[in-house]
Amino acid sequence: MTAPNPEGCYVKVFDQPQLRGTADFVNGPMRYVTLAALPNGANWTNRIRSLEVRPGATATAWADANFTGTSIELRVDTRYTTLATALVGNIESLDVRCVQAPRLE
Repeated sequence: MTAPNPEGCYVKVFDQPQLRGTADFVNGPMRYVTLAALPNGANWTNRIRSLEVRPGATATAWADANFTGTSIELRVDTRYTTLATALVGNIESLDVRCVQAPRLE
C-alpha cells in the first residue's frame, strides 16, 4: 500500500463497494494514463468499485486508458460508496488534481 500524500491530495480506492475490501492510495498531483503500473507497483486497472476523494484533491476517472471513454468528475472530500454501472470495475485512467485543503482551527 502506498502512503497517502500528507497534504491530503489523494484518492483512496477500494476493490469492493461501500469502501470495503483491499484499498490503496493514489496520490496527486498526477495524471495516470493507466492504472496498470502505479508508483508502488500495484495494478488497479478495472479493480475500483468504490473510492474516497480526500480534502486536498479532486479527480476525474475514465473507463479507458489515456483518459478516454466514459468519465466521472470526482468532487473534493467526497465518498463514492457505489459508482455508475459503466465505471464499476472499469476504471483504467485517473487524473488526480490538488486543491488547497481547508485548515482546521
